[in-house]
Amino acid sequence: MRITQGMINDRLIGDLSRGRQRLAELQDRLASGSRLTKPSDDPMAVAEGMRLSSNIAAGERHLVLIAEARNWMESTEQALSGAADLLQRARELAVQGANDTIAAGDRRNMAAEAREIFSGLLETGNQELLGRYLFGGRRTTAPPFVQTGTDPREASYEGDGDGIARPIGSGRTIMVNVTGDRALSPALEAVSRLEAALRNDGLGEIQGALGDLDAALDRVVESRIELGARLNRLERTGDRLEDLQAGYKMLLSKIQDVDLAEVLVEFQAEQNSYRAALGAASRIMDMSLLDFLA
Repeated sequence: MRITQGMINDRLIGDLSRGRQRLAELQDRLASGSRLTKPSDDPMAVAEGMRLSSNIAAGERHLVLIAEARNWMESTEQALSGAADLLQRARELAVQGANDTIAAGDRRNMAAEAREIFSGLLETGNQELLGRYLFGGRRTTAPPFVQTGTDPREASYEGDGDGIARPIGSGRTIMVNVTGDRALSPALEAVSRLEAALRNDGLGEIQGALGDLDAALDRVVESRIELGARLNRLERTGDRLEDLQAGYKMLLSKIQDVDLAEVLVEFQAEQNSYRAALGAASRIMDMSLLDFLA
């Protein structure tokens, strides 16, 4: 087979084109930090990378949901803690008021403080988070506790007793709320009864209110314990998911990320080879018949 100058030139041009393409690929890897710049680079690795990326994206969504649930539950726990403090103060008033050495005027002053405690509990029961009421069950858009008539010592619960389940993972949910009828209605009733007993200077009524306060305080404590157990479960789920996310990201990095130092050395070597090929090609392609006749 006769080798012509045109064939030599075509071969040189093809080699140079492949060299430029290889340089461009290495340059893309250096710029992007990824060794998979197109599916054909490594189809199996690309498929695995897509799977891991999908898992990571789903995990990030679940972490957002967990954070939202934690925010609701922690806000509820803080509110219940405040309610417990108010009830403890009301109990102290009841113990003092039940002492028969206390004057009627002192009990009336205690009644005024009990009324303030009632107002504080009412504010707690109507506490909001981002425009949603914490203690209204699934009825989160209206205040769950409403004062009835003109009597400031009475309030009715107008929420419901339903739980609010939030998704925290694939097929997993958690109940985030505590309903006010269970946790706080007994507290409001007990403090209202105490206020009336102190105002009326009735020792027997004050002692009865003390028992109601103890029961109401127990109810708040039970609600906090149940909520705390759920919050612990939520935190464990979040911790496991964060560990899983870290593992996915590490695997994805091993599949996709380039060794920048290694690619830089390869790029420089390829660049030197390409420059040498350009020099050789320029000398060969500049040759004419006169070069062979000289």
